[in-house]
Amino acid sequence: MTRDGYIQNSVQKDERLYLTSTNYCDILTAYTLAFTTAMKGMNQMKVAIELAFNGNCAEALALYEKTFGVKAESRLLYKDTSSAGGPQSPEGTEDFIMHARFMLGNDAIGLHDRTPEKKCRYGDGVAVHIGLDSADAVKAAFDVLKEGGKVGAEPGEVFFSQFYCEVKDKFGVSWILSFN
Repeated sequence: MTRDGYIQNSVQKDERLYLTSTNYCDILTAYTLAFTTAMKGMNQMKVAIELAFNGNCAEALALYEKTFGVKAESRLLYKDTSSAGGPQSPEGTEDFIMHARFMLGNDAIGLHDRTPEKKCRYGDGVAVHIGLDSADAVKAAFDVLKEGGKVGAEPGEVFFSQFYCEVKDKFGVSWILSFN
């Protein structure tokens, strides 16, 4: 980025910014521009941390409860989802945690186990979860982040959210976007 705030080595087309550089400042500026553009008129955004595990979420949750002196507000096991209208849990994952949550001050930390076919690698267990105030806002942010990235879950209604999607952007950052 130059002193006057312009991004070097970038191209603007159709009101979108395309980076032609991997400069760290360019990347941060691109994220800022992408979300500012996608969220025009939005009055609230909520950011939450979501941690993923390979079948040992309950163990991690117990550690975090002990470490921070908190208790999980919610805990949903894979085997409980079919009664809630969700999918049947894959064999061997019945006692995996589909979603748990605890609070640190005013901030929520979400945790879940990945199924064996979506096993996370070291470093892949973290996603930025942004709760937006409309399905249109989720779709707009998704459309920006998916360019050059990898879609994990297309935007749509799921049994636990009115509108939800997952995407790993071209920089390798995992995002969960939702509207409830």
